[in-house]
Order: sequence, then structure tokens, then C-alpha cells
Amino acid sequence: LKPQAQDAARRVNAPKSKGLVGDGPPKALSAILAIRDRREALIQLAHAALTRVIQNNGLLEQPSWTAREALRRLPKTQSHMEPLRDLVLASERVQFGDRDVTEEEFDTYVAMATPLLTGARA
Repeated sequence: LKPQAQDAARRVNAPKSKGLVGDGPPKALSAILAIRDRREALIQLAHAALTRVIQNNGLLEQPSWTAREALRRLPKTQSHMEPLRDLVLASERVQFGDRDVTEEEFDTYVAMATPLLTGARA
């Protein structure tokens, strides 16, 4: 029984899932741009954009939602849906696939996310 007890202790002490994309409220675009680690910045950018679109659509974000689940709950007619999907998938590749992000790629994603973050209705 001892190995099973150790496994249970590891599960209890394991870090909790971050839910949607990030931990806590999304950062402002200026704060995201100041992050030197472009991988982390891309993850935070996706979190901020997705959270903003969810709020603008009147949805209540659930802690258990993954980014893909949140995308599925958005209306298919959502403006900028394709760039949002691309941004979320890129952040997943970085977060879970251990991929790097070049400065040029990051700039492209920032340009894609800016209308979602700065518009009155995303």
C-alpha cells in the first residue's frame, strides 16, 4: 500500500490546473509587451484576448474551461474568430509543446490580438 499512498500525496501536492489559459486576471497589453520571455508573453496574450472576447459575449468563464472549450462556446459568427483561434493554438504549442516564439511571430500575434483587446466590442 505504501507506493499507492505516495502517489496520492504527489497528486495532492501537484500544481493545480490553470484552467482557461492563465492564472488570475489577464494582464494589460502594455504589461504583456513588457514581458521579455516571448513564450510567456504569447501565453498571456492569448489569455487576455480570449478572456476579453468571452466577457464581450456575456459568457461567464468557468475555471474548468480549457482555451479550446472556451473557443467552442463562442458564437461562430464572432468577429476575428479565426485570428483568435490561431492565437490560442499558437499559445498551446508554446505552453504544452515547448515551442519557441520568434520576435517576428510574436509581433504578428500582437497585431492579430490588438483589435480584440482594444475594440469596444471584440
